[in-house]
Amino acid sequence: MSRGKTAIFFRKRTPPFEPAVHWVFAKDIDATYQELKSLGANIVDPLERKPWGLRQFTVEDLDGNLFYFHCD
Repeated sequence: MSRGKTAIFFRKRTPPFEPAVHWVFAKDIDATYQELKSLGANIVDPLERKPWGLRQFTVEDLDGNLFYFHCD
């Protein structure tokens, strides 16, 4: 899948497998959060400023893979 200058490649796996973790930088974190939320993404950690300074939120896909969307 791709969007703008970002591409993520997926492959089909048969359980058991360890879910992958992806870090995705979003220029407009608020718009990205609202878009994914409106599309029904499984947001497992809402948008907030973390103690380490990043504003981020986390989406989990159907296979348990985590996508950490963040900006500084």
